[in-house]
Amino acid sequence: MVLRPPGGAKDNSIPDAATANALAVGIREHLRRACRPHAVIHLFQAGPMGLSLLLGNRWNRLRPTTVYEDVNAHQVYEKAFVIDA
Repeated sequence: MVLRPPGGAKDNSIPDAATANALAVGIREHLRRACRPHAVIHLFQAGPMGLSLLLGNRWNRLRPTTVYEDVNAHQVYEKAFVIDA
């Protein structure tokens, strides 16, 4: 599943804090519904650090989540950490 801002992924797609907060809440609510039949979530995220912070703050009552990071040296994603929900 790929989730993007309504205007698409671009430099100015998240113009302010209110939009970032609304997007974080929307992502969480969408994932709650979509992930009900699954035991874990695997998260690969690319976006502004502020949105990551807001999304992490809203990541309550979801499934255990494995977060991956892009390791440029190997051009692969590696497991960074696990969030127990």
